[in-house]
Amino acid sequence: MATKSFTSDFRLTAKAASNLIVALENSKRVDVKPRYEVKNVHKPEEIKNVTQRLLGKK
Repeated sequence: MATKSFTSDFRLTAKAASNLIVALENSKRVDVKPRYEVKNVHKPEEIKNVTQRLLGKK
């Protein structure tokens, strides 16, 4: 399998630096809470049951 690597050069101009400082000063902490109970599934039968429920086949 072939893969490509992409690189970019970033230049920090005076205007970009000023905007970065403003963004950092105005940033707020965000607490993300899960909306649903999460369960790890490992066995093939459990995976099949979960996917069938999601697809409405059970």
